[in-house]
Amino acid sequence: MIKFTTQLVRLIVAACIALLFNSCNDIGTSIKGSGKVVSKERTVQDFTKIEVSKGLECEVTQGDKTEVIVEADDNLQDGIITTVENGTLKITSKYNNYRNVASKKIKVQMPKISGLETTSGSNLVTTNTLKGENIYLKSSSGSDLEASLEVDKVILEATSGSNLTVGGKALEVSTASSSGSTIDAGKLMANDITSQSSSGSNSVVNPILSLKAHASSGSSIEYEKAPKNLNIQKNSAGDVSQK
Repeated sequence: MIKFTTQLVRLIVAACIALLFNSCNDIGTSIKGSGKVVSKERTVQDFTKIEVSKGLECEVTQGDKTEVIVEADDNLQDGIITTVENGTLKITSKYNNYRNVASKKIKVQMPKISGLETTSGSNLVTTNTLKGENIYLKSSSGSDLEASLEVDKVILEATSGSNLTVGGKALEVSTASSSGSTIDAGKLMANDITSQSSSGSNSVVNPILSLKAHASSGSSIEYEKAPKNLNIQKNSAGDVSQK
């Protein structure tokens, strides 16, 4: 009964989000791509975080230098905006709708990465395993974020029908999913995990030593293997179970 209710809540939330996005697609500036893809390097200040929005695609590589290259249709280049504010590279666009666009990709290389965020139907993927101490990853508003990590501590947040997929290793992981979103951290092995889910969302985690999980409002949390210490809270048709 709990699983049926959880699935029903997810369907309702997903339907509402789909209606919202379809309405938004009719609003804003549209562009038809030329089909001629050109690459241009952008000159920017140093940064440790990235925010991507407006349906753009981003590839992130941890490397020795800082570099931002925009690969896009030539008539789209001027509409893709890359600015750095308070240590965050903000990648956005003048356009909301893209028709027959061959490419709208931004390739980023940076030495240190402390945060990655996607929103508004954008997409971000890491090309190698990101290494460091602490990192924050967030996806929202129908966007997708996929990353491989080897860090001490990571915070994962997903909301509004977005998807966040993470693999690798960490000492400590904290997750929060809501509003029909999904966090798939089943391939992210971690000693200690704290996980919260609500509003028809779903999270998958992979704890080794401990898991503290709280699921509510038709959401679910699944764990790959039972850890040594397990603390479960669930209410309002929330579900926590081993995968």
